[in-house]
Amino acid sequence: MSPFLRICLLLSAMCLYSPTLSAQDGGAASSDGSQSSPPPSASQPANPSTSPVSGPRAPTSTAGVVAGNYILQPMDVIQVDVFQEPMLQVQSRLSADGTVSLPLIGEMPIGGMTVTDAQNLVTQAYKGDYLINPHVTILVLQYTERFIYVHGMVNRPGPVPIPPERELSLTEAINSAGGLTRLARRGNIKIRRVNPDGQTEVITVDFGDILESPEVSDIKLKDGDHVIVDERII
Repeated sequence: MSPFLRICLLLSAMCLYSPTLSAQDGGAASSDGSQSSPPPSASQPANPSTSPVSGPRAPTSTAGVVAGNYILQPMDVIQVDVFQEPMLQVQSRLSADGTVSLPLIGEMPIGGMTVTDAQNLVTQAYKGDYLINPHVTILVLQYTERFIYVHGMVNRPGPVPIPPERELSLTEAINSAGGLTRLARRGNIKIRRVNPDGQTEVITVDFGDILESPEVSDIKLKDGDHVIVDERII
């Protein structure tokens, strides 16, 4: 075989071998960690930017965080949202006097109001001068803890938390304190309460009547109440 023919055969073999090397190199690159993108399927659009986008949805009131009848307390942490107005969103703690500062409208006294009433008040404040039809949502992010205190002839005297979204009854408070002891004076339970004007009020309750008579209503306790269960005289 002539040298020229040998060179031609050698070049032909190299040309046939090159694609194989390229395929192997590509497989090696994949094994090194790089991932090739799969071809777009029929159920997945090739260009995500052209896929349809749903429009904004109106928020549901309080987003299920609290009931609308929850009474806002000083020091609660709240979030105020105005639908489609992100610049008006506020997260803030209510001040000691129950006010919160909101963009454009300033200080709003919402402490002591239900969530629903506070939303209506803020809505009316934004409506007209600032927005045409505002949709205001108030979320409670952190509750202010409220307690009553049970003393005397109960099995576990001490503080009892008040549920954030409802009132606490005297019966519930005594049950949370482990119930009355054998020496408890059921007919003369005292509730000591400091009213908003600073005056101390003492309420005397016959707990036996509450338990046994359907005509006697249970007592609703307030934040800071002290329930005193005396020892009965033998």
